[in-house]
Amino acid sequence: TREVQLTPPEDVLLRRLIAQASFTAITTWNYKTEDGSDAKVSPLDVNSPRRTQQQGNVLIRYLQGEYVGVKGAQIRSRGGEAGMVVREFSGGGGVIELDEAA
Repeated sequence: TREVQLTPPEDVLLRRLIAQASFTAITTWNYKTEDGSDAKVSPLDVNSPRRTQQQGNVLIRYLQGEYVGVKGAQIRSRGGEAGMVVREFSGGGGVIELDEAA
């Protein structure tokens, strides 16, 4: 991975979504009585789950792309590979990172 200069959008063609990563929050519940001792909870009681999970938002997307147009022609004329993987981070960062020659 290396930093690249910003390229006009018309020089980059994103072909397809390769993968995406997200998170899952898992909570383990411990029930106590009023005196602070562990409460006996039936594992079949749906109102008192032992563990719950909540799916989070997608945080990272990986997209396959390539340089096209003048930029792509310049890269290929020097024997380079115009393909790339774009890693897009969501969640306010707005950072896009390119892995070239993918």
